[in-house]
Amino acid sequence: GPVALDALGLEPPQRKTSKQLVFWVPPQMCTTQDESLLEVAVANRHTALPWQDDVEPCHEWTMYVLLPGFQMVKAAIIKQVVYNFGQDTYTLNAPNFELTCTGFAAFKVICTIYWNPTLGLQPTTLVHELVSNEIGGRTSATISVSPRRLQFFA
Repeated sequence: GPVALDALGLEPPQRKTSKQLVFWVPPQMCTTQDESLLEVAVANRHTALPWQDDVEPCHEWTMYVLLPGFQMVKAAIIKQVVYNFGQDTYTLNAPNFELTCTGFAAFKVICTIYWNPTLGLQPTTLVHELVSNEIGGRTSATISVSPRRLQFFA
């Protein structure tokens, strides 16, 4: 079957054991005749802001979207990203999908990704729990795309 792209952006191991080799497959080859698997990730970076008097510690989060294997053409593949923080909704259009906000606690963000119409895809919604450490966190999904449609972005 098709191989999913790595949403964590980690380098794949070149060698697991001395007897078994694991090879990285370029994203363009992760296809069958009928489908390609495209992985999309919503992630956050975090910075703890200095305490002020008796106020709770404040946090700064930057939300962003990753398309492993297609990061250079992400703005062509994604048309729009909508971040929903409860009552607050932010709509970002290509090419900038980063959003920086501040708050006092971690919470869930509903992220809806609207694709370029050429792909013929319905919007993808991911629910991301903000992670308040230096590394941040990621939430990913794998979607099936027609290789004929995806080839316009390769």
